[in-house]
Amino acid sequence: METELQMKPGSFSAELQVLLAMLALENNSDALTDLAVDLEKIDWDVFLDLARHHRVYPILHATAKKRRLEQIPPEVLRELEAGHVRNVFQMLRMAGEMERICRALDEAQIRSIILKGPVLAELLYGDVALRTCKDLDMLISMDDIERAEAILAELGYEMDEGQERILNYRKWKEHHVSYTHRSTQVQIELHWKLHSNKINEPSFDLLCERSVASPLTAYPVRMLGKEDLFMYLSTHGARHGWFRLRWLLDMDRLLKTDVEWSKLTELMGSYHVKQIGGQALLMANALFQTPLPPQSRDLTLNKHARKIADQAMLFIEKKASLSPIPKELVRYYKNYLFSLRSTAQRVSFLLSQMYPNTLDAQTLPLPKGFHFLYFPMKPFLWVFRQLKN
Repeated sequence: METELQMKPGSFSAELQVLLAMLALENNSDALTDLAVDLEKIDWDVFLDLARHHRVYPILHATAKKRRLEQIPPEVLRELEAGHVRNVFQMLRMAGEMERICRALDEAQIRSIILKGPVLAELLYGDVALRTCKDLDMLISMDDIERAEAILAELGYEMDEGQERILNYRKWKEHHVSYTHRSTQVQIELHWKLHSNKINEPSFDLLCERSVASPLTAYPVRMLGKEDLFMYLSTHGARHGWFRLRWLLDMDRLLKTDVEWSKLTELMGSYHVKQIGGQALLMANALFQTPLPPQSRDLTLNKHARKIADQAMLFIEKKASLSPIPKELVRYYKNYLFSLRSTAQRVSFLLSQMYPNTLDAQTLPLPKGFHFLYFPMKPFLWVFRQLKN
């Protein structure tokens, strides 16, 4: 078939195959019984480690409980339940903090959009406890960064790590900064762009115009419209190599909502990311048996999409956490990231590499008035670092 990938889930470890089959039960009730794996030989400690790595233990617990899966040992079910209970308290705390921050920003007339977190869990799973959330991702206008930072400081948040602002490097080359609350340890990622090194993406005003209110909280909290959400989640997951199955499971669930496909394909085409949307759909279909709507053919019948889908399957097979990137995968990951881009994006990316950054300042510190010299010196500083390493 034109939508089949070269790498099959059958080549994965037995433990990963069982985990995928449990996640696929929503689409195929026979996924677990059809599995050509001897469950008596499964290393359930490895299975639980995979559930934690991919952060899908809440949905695994809910699935096992709903379907009364007798194939799963009781001690494994108890461990999944314990993880689920911990996640309930975590998500409730995150939802309350999200509402508190959005209210404070609104009072200062700073518009904000929640990118994932509790609102995404509510939209896709109907229950905030069925999805994990490590931090809160919030998008604001670049013009409001300093004011929003001041408000976060008043609320008890401190920046995780500073970064020297060479020629406004942080604003133009980075896309977010992280903060942690001094007492609660809740983490916030304040975004002023959806992605790093992305020149062509929807403006904040457009995203606000198309945003929708989440029904989760009493105080109105905004989130991305479904088509913008599809584009953001697929691009975010692709950039991270889909190394957590939770991100692909989000795509599976998003497909079950009322996405407007004509609007979506036009949107993704205008930002040169149709191949990335196709990648997400092909991988969800291969791993979770997600049905592909006929309207999605414009994204899935794409050689570029199949190529990068096959490339990303390696990160799942290897259980590769990309924070940090394993040494043996550094070159592969760099090539993969470049493969994700369209031709126009590759040209923009290569040009963006000529913009000075923090490494240049560390290599050759210059007074602020001479920072413009980093532009012509950029190639020489890069060569110097390569030779030094």
